[in-house]
Amino acid sequence: MIKKKIILLGTILILVISLFSISAFLTEDLNIKSSKVNSNSIYPIIQKDYYSSVLDFEKIESIAQDVANSHEYELHFFDCTDFSKELKNRLRKEGYKAQCSAGTNSAFEYKNHTWISVWINAERFEIESTGGYFISDEDFKTYEIKWENYCW
Repeated sequence: MIKKKIILLGTILILVISLFSISAFLTEDLNIKSSKVNSNSIYPIIQKDYYSSVLDFEKIESIAQDVANSHEYELHFFDCTDFSKELKNRLRKEGYKAQCSAGTNSAFEYKNHTWISVWINAERFEIESTGGYFISDEDFKTYEIKWENYCW
C-alpha cells in the first residue's frame, strides 16, 4: 500500500513539474515572439504590419537622404562607394539588413557604381546612396549587379 502511494505521489510530482515546465516554456516563447513583433529597430524584417512597413520606408529614406546631403560627391575621393559604406553602416546600426551592391549603371557617365540593397519585411529594395532615394523598378533597369555584399 505504501509502495502504491509513493508511486502515485511520484507520478503526480512528475505531472506538476511537467506542467510548470510547459507553462514556463510557452510564456517565454510568447514573450520572445511579442518582443520581435513590437520592436521596430531590432527585428524590422519580421514585421508584417502594413503601417510598420510604411514607417520603415520613411525612416530608411530619411537616413539615406541624411547621408546623401551630408557629403559632396567627388569621384575617387568621396564617391558612390563611400556614400554606400556610410549608408550601409547607418542602416545596420538602426537594425536593418543592408548591404552594398556593386556593378554598372548605363545611365551614368562613369559606369562602375555602388548602391545599397535593404530588406523590409523580407523584400529587397535598392537605394541610390548618392541621392538618398529608393530606386524605382523602371530606373533599376539601367543597373547591373556584379557583386553582392561588396563595396568597391
